[in-house]
Amino acid sequence: MFIAGDFNSYDGSWMETQYRLVQVVDAVTHGSNILDQVYTNRSDIYHAVVCKSLIKTKHMSVVVSSRPNDFQQVHDCTAPKHKRTLLYDLRAHNIDRLRYHVAMHNWSGHLQCTDVQSVYDLFLRDVSMLILCNIPTKFVAVGPRDPSYVTPLVRSLLNKRRRLSKRRRLDEANILAGKINLLIQQGRSKELSKLSQATPKELWASVKNTTTNSGTSGTFFHLFADIEFVNRYFSDICTDPSYNSANVTQYIKPNTKDRFDGISNNYPLSIYDVVKMLQLMKCSSPGLDGIPSWFFRNCSYEIADVVTHILNLSFTHGVVPQQWRCAVVTPVPKVPKPTAISDFRLISVMPLLSRVAERILVRKWLLPAIPTDMLADQFGFRPSGSTQCALTNMLHHVPQCSRTVIMSGV
Repeated sequence: MFIAGDFNSYDGSWMETQYRLVQVVDAVTHGSNILDQVYTNRSDIYHAVVCKSLIKTKHMSVVVSSRPNDFQQVHDCTAPKHKRTLLYDLRAHNIDRLRYHVAMHNWSGHLQCTDVQSVYDLFLRDVSMLILCNIPTKFVAVGPRDPSYVTPLVRSLLNKRRRLSKRRRLDEANILAGKINLLIQQGRSKELSKLSQATPKELWASVKNTTTNSGTSGTFFHLFADIEFVNRYFSDICTDPSYNSANVTQYIKPNTKDRFDGISNNYPLSIYDVVKMLQLMKCSSPGLDGIPSWFFRNCSYEIADVVTHILNLSFTHGVVPQQWRCAVVTPVPKVPKPTAISDFRLISVMPLLSRVAERILVRKWLLPAIPTDMLADQFGFRPSGSTQCALTNMLHHVPQCSRTVIMSGV
């Protein structure tokens, strides 16, 4: 049995004499007083540790736990299922060591290879080896009920803080609590900053996600029992049976200035262009190749040569690596309670370099090839186009047309 709370100046000694409860908090919790108290009838099993709180408060945090090797099975049988996430130690000295070894690595074999698939396979193999040898990693278990701001890094620090508290290393635990509090504040601030221009519906959706369980309901898992059926269903949706590449080529007017027949020195991309795009790469999930975004940002100068070579080979020969044809697909419900596969939409995560290549292709060749007058009245599928631009354009032209009709009628 437990009785706990902020007792302030209340004298709870009568609970010890009448009900044989024991107060297990033996350190000050507020100023110089023990205001936060915990009474239990099994002081031989449970003990309390007082440490700095993770939230901004004048009270200390009181953590009550079982003693080591006692009743451990109680926690094991009731623990929810956790997802193991790979966490990289991205401290400055590890990043510096990685950059040094990437710069000293021999990339000559990659630069001499003229087959896109071969050079990309070599690139993935060497990059994975360099990351594994220079960046310490560990797996962190993230629970389904953890809020969004409890990232794998925060969860790892929370686990470390708990271990320090159990070993009575309270000074180190309190310092770590300050770092965790700062990370949580930064995460929450980043989330809330996105809601500055949100609609009431989006605001309530954010409140709902915060106050309810973030775990995925298991009521529709039976819809994905046959993975092959799911793959065929969504592949049929994304496939146009009437598509014929021969019909498309007649609308393309080749420009001899931008054509590259075979391998030549006139590659369409420069190392400077690739370095800029790698440095500006957003923090996003990697695809099936597993190369994280922080590697491209931090090692942009060191890998610029080989990445430029890969992209130039792909653009020159019109061939993409096989890894760029595959994606990590996640079905997201379109309705609150989906009952069929058609109630889901797919979120496809492609490899990061394939997204860079797509962005370069659109900016360098696709948009310049489209006549400007064809996009004058278009607002979708173009840069800076949106529904707000369409509404502004309509509200600007409709009054002018009405005024013209009235004047002509007069």
